[in-house]
Amino acid sequence: MYRILHTKHEQLSSLADNKAHIMLTICVGVVGVSASQLFDPQLQYAVLTLIVTSIIAAGLAVYTTMPFLTRHRNVDHTDPTFNLIFFGDFSRLPLNVYQEEMAALEKDRERIYRALARDVYYLGKVLNERKFRNLAYCYWVFFSGLVGSVVVLLVTFAAGWL
Repeated sequence: MYRILHTKHEQLSSLADNKAHIMLTICVGVVGVSASQLFDPQLQYAVLTLIVTSIIAAGLAVYTTMPFLTRHRNVDHTDPTFNLIFFGDFSRLPLNVYQEEMAALEKDRERIYRALARDVYYLGKVLNERKFRNLAYCYWVFFSGLVGSVVVLLVTFAAGWL
């Protein structure tokens, strides 16, 4: 069960990263193509709207894929919130302490399952609170930029006809 859950979380994380990379590519392409039209008096406000929102969306896409490392907090392997199988926790332990703790963990089946459950839980929290939330903001900003630039373009054309 834990292997399946962990695999699903990894697949979802990979999916979010791939979507963020696609959005980054699209946003940078939109900025590059739109920049050539920036000095056209009829299009400049709509293009500027599209460029600004594409840059913001690209920033959100980059932030979505950026690795999140905890600050240099003191690592205490006796702390109940310490998780020996979580990279952010065990990577700061000296090798000898890590090996001793792993040997102790391997002997306690209940402790193994608690560590696995905690690991899967925090993977899900990162997916929900960081990756997919930021990815949703990225999509909304980009979509808003598309709609906003069309509205600005229509207003510009309407003002030109008056």
